[in-house]
Amino acid sequence: MFEIFIRSRSCLVVNFVVSSLKILQMMVLGCVLKPLQKGFVKCLNVIGISNLFTLFAQQLIFFSL
Repeated sequence: MFEIFIRSRSCLVVNFVVSSLKILQMMVLGCVLKPLQKGFVKCLNVIGISNLFTLFAQQLIFFSL
């Protein structure tokens, strides 16, 4: 039972890392490759900073339980 718990937890960590990398990739593709004068900060805010913080908050809440 305990082994399964540990395994599922490490699986969640992997999923979290993968989703974080996907968000970072979206931010790079959406913001860095486009001309910077199109509003770099606005682009970052729209694409993923809030998503990233939400993900981190969810993970922190999960691991503190």
